[in-house]
Amino acid sequence: MTTENITPIQPDIAGAGGALAGAHGRTFILRPVTSTDPKTGAVSITNFVEPPEELEAAWNSLNIANVYISQADQLLDLTRAQLKTLPLEHGLPVRHLYCHAIELYLKAFLRAEGVTEAEIRDPKNYGHRLEDLYTKCKSRGLAMNSAEAAFFDPMLQHLKGGHEEYQFRYFEVSIQTADPDLIREAGHVIARVAGAHVENLLRELREQAEKDGKQVFSPVKKMFISVGAGSTPEGKVSVTVSLASGISRRR
Repeated sequence: MTTENITPIQPDIAGAGGALAGAHGRTFILRPVTSTDPKTGAVSITNFVEPPEELEAAWNSLNIANVYISQADQLLDLTRAQLKTLPLEHGLPVRHLYCHAIELYLKAFLRAEGVTEAEIRDPKNYGHRLEDLYTKCKSRGLAMNSAEAAFFDPMLQHLKGGHEEYQFRYFEVSIQTADPDLIREAGHVIARVAGAHVENLLRELREQAEKDGKQVFSPVKKMFISVGAGSTPEGKVSVTVSLASGISRRR
């Protein structure tokens, strides 16, 4: 595979980030959190407010994307030398992890910009098509600096067969792709730009709430239940229940 049309990002400009159009001056609709008195049943308004649904969803996508890219980084660092000699199938899992992270970063940006979950999930609109998601993001204000765009834009062509057509999962036909380190850099480009956009909106959300004397609070709405390996001497299987993290007051 040739990569002449890809311009590597130099370290001194990689973290510069792009303009964050639409990330300032937004007024958020804050959802009040109520409290019910267990004795009287009286409902009262608390000092807490929930973030707008679209921003909460954006934060969730961003959080999961960060997990995927972190795990992909660790896997690549552990296997980079081995991948030079192992059969090419061994490079599929890390490419899949990076591409899934890229997709989630793009969707996080769109959710933060008010694109509905139904629209994003409709396969007729985007599906797993990274170029379509990226085009929509740019139409809603996502902007990279020239070095980032020169690298990221052509990289999407090298992810089409593997990600959009599921060949990083199944490898049923021949595909054209890119070295995992190039995909890694593409992932970190969109992580910086989309991540900064969502974080700026969250900061503005907290500032608006504080001006009203409120605190942003995101109640736990889901949990992760994991069955452990083996069993106890009494024959019981261990089960771990973890609550999903939500948006906090931290900046």
